[in-house]
Amino acid sequence: MPAPGVCLNILSERNLRDGQGSLNNPEKHLDQDFHQLKQFCLKERMRFVDNLFPPEMKSIGMGSLHREDLKRVVWRRPHELVPNPLYMVKETSRFDIIQGNCWFLASVGALTFQKQIMKQVIYDEQNFSVDYAGIFHFKFWRFGSWVDVVIDDKLPTIDNRLIFVHSKHPNEFWPALLEKAYAKVCGSYADMNVGSVSEALMDFTGGPHMIIKLSEAPEKLWDIMTRASQSQSLMGCGTPGGQAGQLQNRVLPNGLVEMHAYTVTGVAEVVFKGRLVKLVRIFNPWGHGEWNRDWSDRSPLWEFVRPEDQKYNVVLDNGEFWMSLEDFCKNFSDLDICCLDVNFLAGTHSSAWKTEVHRGQWVTGTTAGGCSNNQDSFSRNPQFRVTLKETVEDPRDESCPNLLVSLIQKSHKRNRHLSTNFHIGFSIYEVPAHLKDRREKFPASFFKTNPIGKTKSFLNAREVMEFFRFKAGEYLIVPSTFQPNEAASFLLTVYSKTEAVIEDNSGYGITRTKIIPRDNDESFQLFSHYVDKYGEVDAEGLQRLLNENLCAGHSQKRAGFSLDLCKSMVALMDDIFYKMDVSRTGSLSLNELRNALEVTGFMLSDSMLNLMALRYGDFSGEITLENFIVLVLRMDCMANLIHNASTWNWCRTLFTLFKELQGNCWFLASVGALTFQKRFMKQIINDEQNFSVDYAGIFHFKFWRFGSWVDVVIDDKLPTIDGRLVFVQSKTPNEFWPALLEKAYAKVCGSYADMDAGSISEALMDFTGGPHMSIKLSEPSEKLWDVLRRASQSESLMGCGTRGGEAGVLQNNVLANGLVEMHAYTVTGVTEVVFKGRPVKLVRIFNPWGQGEWNRDWSDRSPLWEHVRPEDQKNKVVLDNGEFWMSLEDFCKNYSDVDICCSDVNVLAGSHSSSWETEMHKGQWVIGTTAGGCSNDIDRFSRNPQFRVTLKETAEDPRDDSTNLLVSLIQKSHKRNRHLATNFHIGFNIYEVPAHLKDQREKFPASFFRNARLVGRNDSYINAREIMELFRFKAGEYLIVPSTFQPNEAASFLLTVCSKTKAAIEDGSGYGITRTKIIPRDNDESFELFSKYADKDIFYGKDVSHTGSLSLNELQNALKAAGFILSDSMLNLMALRYSSSTGEMTLENFILLVLRMDCMAMQYILIIFG
Repeated sequence: MPAPGVCLNILSERNLRDGQGSLNNPEKHLDQDFHQLKQFCLKERMRFVDNLFPPEMKSIGMGSLHREDLKRVVWRRPHELVPNPLYMVKETSRFDIIQGNCWFLASVGALTFQKQIMKQVIYDEQNFSVDYAGIFHFKFWRFGSWVDVVIDDKLPTIDNRLIFVHSKHPNEFWPALLEKAYAKVCGSYADMNVGSVSEALMDFTGGPHMIIKLSEAPEKLWDIMTRASQSQSLMGCGTPGGQAGQLQNRVLPNGLVEMHAYTVTGVAEVVFKGRLVKLVRIFNPWGHGEWNRDWSDRSPLWEFVRPEDQKYNVVLDNGEFWMSLEDFCKNFSDLDICCLDVNFLAGTHSSAWKTEVHRGQWVTGTTAGGCSNNQDSFSRNPQFRVTLKETVEDPRDESCPNLLVSLIQKSHKRNRHLSTNFHIGFSIYEVPAHLKDRREKFPASFFKTNPIGKTKSFLNAREVMEFFRFKAGEYLIVPSTFQPNEAASFLLTVYSKTEAVIEDNSGYGITRTKIIPRDNDESFQLFSHYVDKYGEVDAEGLQRLLNENLCAGHSQKRAGFSLDLCKSMVALMDDIFYKMDVSRTGSLSLNELRNALEVTGFMLSDSMLNLMALRYGDFSGEITLENFIVLVLRMDCMANLIHNASTWNWCRTLFTLFKELQGNCWFLASVGALTFQKRFMKQIINDEQNFSVDYAGIFHFKFWRFGSWVDVVIDDKLPTIDGRLVFVQSKTPNEFWPALLEKAYAKVCGSYADMDAGSISEALMDFTGGPHMSIKLSEPSEKLWDVLRRASQSESLMGCGTRGGEAGVLQNNVLANGLVEMHAYTVTGVTEVVFKGRPVKLVRIFNPWGQGEWNRDWSDRSPLWEHVRPEDQKNKVVLDNGEFWMSLEDFCKNYSDVDICCSDVNVLAGSHSSSWETEMHKGQWVIGTTAGGCSNDIDRFSRNPQFRVTLKETAEDPRDDSTNLLVSLIQKSHKRNRHLATNFHIGFNIYEVPAHLKDQREKFPASFFRNARLVGRNDSYINAREIMELFRFKAGEYLIVPSTFQPNEAASFLLTVCSKTKAAIEDGSGYGITRTKIIPRDNDESFELFSKYADKDIFYGKDVSHTGSLSLNELQNALKAAGFILSDSMLNLMALRYSSSTGEMTLENFILLVLRMDCMAMQYILIIFG
């Protein structure tokens, strides 16, 4: 156990420096020591049972077996299954293993080819006879360290047969035990259900990994594969069609299995009719099912090779076969190679490569800065300095790479299926000579220069890797996620052929750059915030408080807190804390904390800043004023102690450390789209929920509602009739997440009945929280195909509806073409096929009923499929499952609209890698004040909320000459139940603010809108939940006015502005109460005099309706005449406080309101001017 107070991360770093995590000294997984546990079991004459991966249902997990089969599982030791169990039967072979996840089997098949690597993983001296105690261990490479994984030998069985991986030899058990150890590392057997062969290959070797896309195969592919087969390398490959690892895959006519992982077991060249032919040998981990075309086992081509090449032709249906290199590239999607020697990947000769491994974290708010599109936050990412020195190279390697950079991400989730890979990458910058002495992190200004090296693209993969060739010099590597504030750990590995020095450039621990003046007395031990009855404390009061409460009662004599020290503390509050609190939340975020500490004279490394935030922040990571002062004082004290002891170097060292059957079609179509985007789905349904572990009949789901994510809690009591679910249900009878999701959404809407008729866009927005675009297909834009294609390639949800009426009515007419009238569908993909030599654009659509398909051109059984290229045939799937293809032209003819919701504005805007900034503003249209209606009535229109937008100049991607501003307006009814809510016709206008009015901070009057230049607006006022438009504006100031079409329509609204240029956006309706003039008043401040003045000149003068009371609009004008300009929100508050139930204000209440505001204004003036 670590010593008290020692951070586990720091302890881990120390262990690594002491050699732990190496191949010969692996870390102990979950702190289990194999040798100690085994000796204890032998001493006590007992068989080991692993309590950390117990022989229980939770170790199998949900999803790998049906619930009925789970109940039949019995965990048995090998000697309970066979009379003479063996760990390994003589020589291991790839043909020994059967049954299991194909990606894991393919990896184990590759492992059996490299005996040295296999020995270090499986410890082949283990057995069931000598010193047997029911305990085994295996070694895997995990995130930069070798770990020793301990298991017991109790294996899951049904009817005395192993369920998962097992050997062809009934008494051989190393494959089953190896799989159990790997399942423990992943979290459970179910966590291994879907995966990539590269993942296990990396965990078996610990070496660098290369992935080759065979559709873009390099010229040197054959050389790479030849070198790999001759070296200690493991190779795997996968067939296209989807994600490798799914067990129920389709066997193609050529014998290959679609979406399947294979092992590459060798390469060879044979002479066929006098010419060389390159062949690749491949192994199907199922042990059967082979390629049946050219160069297969029974191919006639073998009859025409040289006699010495006949040895390669082995006719056995054992899953292993040969194929030509050309057919390999055509029929497989990618090739994964893991090796122990970097020379193999780099194509160099006998050079000695040096390896440096650095661990780090992307932490939300500090070091998770996102890619370089986010210029302001990119510099917050971890930074690593690399110094390459001159060296003498092999002359043959002068054009070969001399640097390999690998970046691996690691999720913070314990279970593999809960982990989400972010899009990761890195950039490399050259450090100029004049900055080589800089030791702190480089600021944002440094990164305005272009990098000299970077990953080709950001990939949502476990690892990205690139080769480079750089001259001697200093470089800066910046690893990052694509989006900011994505939290994960990472491992940066740098292989260099030249001599290299690599260090973390984020600083070391705490660096003191300046001293804040303070008293020499070092007796300060504690500080507690104190507020007097006026909510304030001055330096003298603070001194008295501290000395009386903290110093009193000590036996030792103390000088107490000096006045100078207390003044410094007050200055710390006023001059630093609130100035750095730019978000005006009353607390400091992690980035604001870093800036505040720099002002006080402390430079903290990324890791130290994270530790301080963990120690002094609240649950959300925010630092309050009290904790900020405590932190600074303690760091100041520690810095002084270290300075006096002259042990600064010690300080630096210490801190361097589906498919549903029933329900509303619009909701079903939205859920169908959701299942296509696993990241969105995970954040909505919380897929770790279950009916076994800690089950309490309570579930929760997350939805985006009106600008905020909300967590919705429900019980699991579902409505049924005769034991059958009434509403949404799954085709799998024992699967319940769809029904529970619907119940949670019904709770948000008010009831199940409130979901009866709706628009697919509504649920798509609530599932993503991203911008929404609706495209009328009767008027499709020229860029429709580009928008659909970008959306299908990104994290977007798409839905569409047929013509005839409002989507969502369940009893719809089935048309002759197979489509359902007035029905919602999911768009699941797009593709281009070559039909008789010309490209045809196709759209794939899903009917959420799970049946009923389009039956015309490009349908499942359309004869047009017979005339496409062979590689396009994969798109044709003849299943009556509700999913079908149709041409883009037919799509536009038969559907009324397509809705797209996404997390990336670039998808909608058609721009490239630009970083869009988002601002959200909530507001209200209030009857009588801010519900002014459209610009048909200019006098009323000016009452609407107004928002100022300042667009600044910025450098854009030259390819992005289209839009730079997205404006979205969402309305929200004040009704609780969805069916009672009425959508008004809403819209917005955008005006250019002329130069002479740029300093005006109040609302613009009606006269402004009569002459102002209207530069943008939505196409028309629509009674929809959201309207959205894209614009391109030059730098300048603009005014956005959202409104309903008719005046006096009350609703809340959310205005979202996404800008590609830097933008400052503020509510233009003013702030609080502004006093513009002082009304003369008598010195005795008598009420009668003011009443007479208000009576004659203001109240009745502004009561234009002659009702004897003021409406909200009349009140606003009356207060303006009295010298007060109120913001919209403040006016509504005053009306609520002083008006009658009808919203009208009487003379008495008006006088009371003005007197109180006048008094408050005079007190404020006295405070400011003395």
